[in-house]
Amino acid sequence: MTRLERLLLLLVLALLVAALAGVLALGVGIDGTAYGRVALLVAALLAGAVFYRTVRPAPPLAAAISTSCLIFA
Repeated sequence: MTRLERLLLLLVLALLVAALAGVLALGVGIDGTAYGRVALLVAALLAGAVFYRTVRPAPPLAAAISTSCLIFA
């Protein structure tokens, strides 16, 4: 994972924490199942990007998968 990808992932995680804190502070209900499914999708895409960057080097494919991961996150 490149430095830029790590920074973008940290930004996404920070925004997620801020959004969840806001939801909890306002007492609004959230759909945990839907969030869980998206989280699993993002984790699978991230694992695929790391696989195609390290185990089976294919930089264009790894970049496309990591970009999709960040879009879904």
